Amino acid sequence: MKSQRLLLYGRPVQVEFTKHKEKRASVSFDGYKITVIARDEAEGKKLIYLWLKRRASLAIRQSVWRQGKMLGIDSFRLIIRDQKTRWGSCSSRRNISFNFRIGLAPKEVMDYVVLHELIHLRVMNHSRSFWELIARHCPEHKEYEKWLKNNGHSLMNPLRF
Repeated sequence: MKSQRLLLYGRPVQVEFTKHKEKRASVSFDGYKITVIARDEAEGKKLIYLWLKRRASLAIRQSVWRQGKMLGIDSFRLIIRDQKTRWGSCSSRRNISFNFRIGLAPKEVMDYVVLHELIHLRVMNHSRSFWELIARHCPEHKEYEKWLKNNGHSLMNPLRF
């Protein structure tokens, strides 16, 4: 199998795939390199996808909990899924959804996207008052939007085979 790099929390990380029919399929991370052991390429792709989704979802949930507490917002439904075009969204029914891939971005960028959607629970549009709240809680938001514009594509399709 091939060796590749992907962005994990905004840092490039080496991914090493090892084809092995005898060993149990697994994914491990030592802080610098992700090692995937699988019977074949298809199993390896599935394993790394599920591993990334689990880690990213946990990071998003922690950010939502921490920032929701800070903002005093606690009544909403959280949905994390694999979306193709959006990082997050908020509905008038108080559902906030996140693309799990935002959890692979640098923590500050992910936190900004989470904050953006949580603030929509207070202001359901992109009016001046919305952006004033964003700027009060995240003065660097334009920097994080720029990071997403320049690097978001590598989060949407982290592994290419």
